[in-house]
Amino acid sequence: MIDLDIKAYFDTVNHDLMMKFVGQYIDDPWLLRLIRKFLTSGIMNGGLFEKSTQGTPQGD
Repeated sequence: MIDLDIKAYFDTVNHDLMMKFVGQYIDDPWLLRLIRKFLTSGIMNGGLFEKSTQGTPQGD
């Protein structure tokens, strides 16, 4: 049995590295741009926009 805490893992995902790996499986440039836009879409925090430079968007 392995007990892991990955609570903050998705907050620190490197976008460039992730896109490199996704690009190995997806050949469509339009879809890759869409995924990149999703990753960098940012969040609203207390009515203020915060740009996303790392991590993946997640629901609450």
